[in-house]
Amino acid sequence: MQEVFGVFGRSFVRVGRACARLMTPPRSWGRWGVVWWGLVGGLVIGQWLTLAWGLALTFPRHTMDFAQHYYLGAWRNLGGAFTDPAWALRWVAVWPNRLETMMPYLPYQPLLLPWMQGLARLPYAWALLVWWAGALGLWWWAARDVARVGGWAVGCVRLALFLAPPLAYTLYLGNVDAYLAALTVLATVGLLHAHPVLSGYVWGWVVAFKPFLVFGAWPAWRRRPWAFGVGGLLGAGSALGVAWAAVGREGLAFLVRHLPAYQQALQQHLAFFNGSLLGWWTAWLAVARQAGWPLTPGAGLARGLVLVTGMVLLGFTLRARPRGLDEPLGLWLETGLGLSLALLLAPIAWPQYRVYVLAPALILTGWLAGRSSRLAHAWYGFLPFYLVGFLWPLEGWLPALYLGSVHVGLWGFFWAALRSGAS
Repeated sequence: MQEVFGVFGRSFVRVGRACARLMTPPRSWGRWGVVWWGLVGGLVIGQWLTLAWGLALTFPRHTMDFAQHYYLGAWRNLGGAFTDPAWALRWVAVWPNRLETMMPYLPYQPLLLPWMQGLARLPYAWALLVWWAGALGLWWWAARDVARVGGWAVGCVRLALFLAPPLAYTLYLGNVDAYLAALTVLATVGLLHAHPVLSGYVWGWVVAFKPFLVFGAWPAWRRRPWAFGVGGLLGAGSALGVAWAAVGREGLAFLVRHLPAYQQALQQHLAFFNGSLLGWWTAWLAVARQAGWPLTPGAGLARGLVLVTGMVLLGFTLRARPRGLDEPLGLWLETGLGLSLALLLAPIAWPQYRVYVLAPALILTGWLAGRSSRLAHAWYGFLPFYLVGFLWPLEGWLPALYLGSVHVGLWGFFWAALRSGAS
């Protein structure tokens, strides 16, 4: 028995050391490296305790993002019309943040509806567990190929991914982004395995859900334009076919007709969690003019700044190329650059959208682990800010200012990594 425990103990120590090497700050930090580990560990543990506390008190009612899909599926199972905007009020008397004014017009509802009609035949808690299991299964599968990029132990990569607050809170809220982010990882893996049509097909579905994520597909399209483009058209076309079969032409016309009202409701009720360039610049104007949300003046100036900044970032992104990097690492870093640009150019970017750059950020962290370059010093100093996933208690424009700064920082680090290359 003692020998068995000894073997398992040594194995556990080896795995622990391998995981530590995956996220080792610069060696020159000395004792500050211990402080960094304490800060990161405290952030992760503290947010997981908050998450567990929320689950214990409110499960499964905390998943309002999942609820809007589930209850629409239940409504359709009862024969209700998709074009009836009052369906949300028939299930829950009071939705947080006036979600009932936005839920009936959510553009990608038809893409989820067939699946949600099936899940809606289960009790809510069981349907949520199935939803979580599917998302975790995709990430579990994707972690294997992420680990191959740097030769890391797959168990360490899975542990790092599952502990990361951006993924944890995406699952906690029941967002579809947990699935879409995993699909972007699998699409990148597909391209590395010489399956550009399949990669494009997956990206076509992802972009059908969230069109702004098209910038994340740019690196793959640049490498295999024709095959990837064919796959993308097939994916987008099949997504449109599913949406048409789910709600018909009348349902799609209903969503297109109400799209302006949906965007206006988002900006009116939830804009202070917008980490895109629009939210970021508006937050800076609010700080400069000492104005509060939602009475911040200068909307026209903010949009002008977004246009100029967005064009500059887009130009730098399209010209970025990996320098002296092998193909797996170069593609991952370039994809991270495209996805971080997508978060900045999105109409609205929620805190949980950081899950889209989770895999590229982990790869960048492992690539810089233990180095003493200026990029490594800056990245490891920035990483704790990325790991703060819980922003809901913040008020005013502080969440948008913080989140937008994180997204700008992510773009800058991926661009700098591509520029520095093997040096």
